[in-house]
Amino acid sequence: MRKYCSVCALALAAVCSGLAQPPGVSAARITLPWSAGWDIFTEPLNYRHSFVSFDQSAATNNIQVLYRLEGAVPNSQHLVGIDLYWGPVGTPSTGMCVTDFGQFTASNCGYACRQGICRTYNSFELGVVTANSSGNASFTRTVRSVTPGTYELQYFVRETTEPPSYVIYQAPAPYGSGTVTLTVP
Repeated sequence: MRKYCSVCALALAAVCSGLAQPPGVSAARITLPWSAGWDIFTEPLNYRHSFVSFDQSAATNNIQVLYRLEGAVPNSQHLVGIDLYWGPVGTPSTGMCVTDFGQFTASNCGYACRQGICRTYNSFELGVVTANSSGNASFTRTVRSVTPGTYELQYFVRETTEPPSYVIYQAPAPYGSGTVTLTVP
C-alpha cells in the first residue's frame, strides 16, 4: 500500500507542477543551449546566456520558437531556422523530404555529412536576427499549422544572410544526431 501511495503522490505532483499536461494544452517551453555550429566553430557567443527555446500547442499545431544570442559579433545579421532530418543515419533518404513546414517552404532537400554524421535533411529558414552593438539579439517566430506527424529537428543560426552561409550555432548538437523529436497530433 505504501508503494502505491508514493506512486500516486508522484503523479499528483507531476500534474500540479505542470509536468503532465491534459490533451490540447501547450507543453512546457523547452530551452536548449547553443553549441558551436557544424561549419564554423569559432564565432563568438556567450554560450552561458544564449539559447533557443520552443513550445508546441497541440490545440493549434503551432510551434513558437525564440532564438536568443548574447555576445555574438556586434551589428551582425544571421539567418535562423530549423533542419528536419529524415531516415536513418548513413542512409540517403531524400524521397522522404517535405516541401513545407507550417507556412515555411523548404529551402532545400539534401544529404550531407558533418561532424562525422551523414543525414538527409530539409532546411526551413524562419527569418533574420540582427545583433545590436553589444552582440545581443532576440527573434521569435511562430510556425503555424504544422502538418500532424513526428519530426526529428535541429535549430540553427547561420553566419550571414548571403550565400554561402555557414552554420555557426546549433541546438542540440552534434549535427543530425543531437536532435529533438517533436510529435504534432
